[in-house]
Amino acid sequence: MAFDLNDYVDVATRIQEFYERYPDGRLCTRSVTLVDEPAGAIAIAEAYRTADDPHPGVGTAWEPIPGKTSFTRDSEVQNAETAAWGRAIIAAGIPAKKIASVEEVQARQPEPAKRAARAKGATVPTPSAALPASQKAIMAYASQHSIDDETRYRITRRIAGVTSSKDVPSDMIEKVVAALKWYVEHPESLRKIEEWEREQGIEAA
Repeated sequence: MAFDLNDYVDVATRIQEFYERYPDGRLCTRSVTLVDEPAGAIAIAEAYRTADDPHPGVGTAWEPIPGKTSFTRDSEVQNAETAAWGRAIIAAGIPAKKIASVEEVQARQPEPAKRAARAKGATVPTPSAALPASQKAIMAYASQHSIDDETRYRITRRIAGVTSSKDVPSDMIEKVVAALKWYVEHPESLRKIEEWEREQGIEAA
């Protein structure tokens, strides 16, 4: 069955629309579970429209292991998580013509079909193309290294003075990413941020 990718929106675009509509919102990965039969990764994500949203949008996604295409192979967990984010955003009320995202449809296309599409000049949207540079770099690093949203917010606030990745000034992007990297290598460094928060009178989330 042929799919017209123009009918689908990538998750990066959904994330951008979500934060534009809900600037105080946040996306959280509730869990990622590896299962044996059939082998795969199941991700559950939540989209909070406000900090205390009592009914966040919930999305689930499953990705087979090993991935069936070069797009998903060796990135099965990340793809499952991304798809779950996209579905949680839809559940939170962001309108969409199709529930599935570009990434999900692309991941299910056999390699020959994708090669044929490229041969005809068809373009496949880049998942992160719609994100501002700051959000793209910071969120990508945090996701790759399983840094939870609260920790990312706190580190971003300490370094750049803002909690939203999309609000980080361009000259601070590398510093925030460097701070995230330092945290991955030295998780105990979060204590210094806690001390700074107490000095600033910032209450823990």
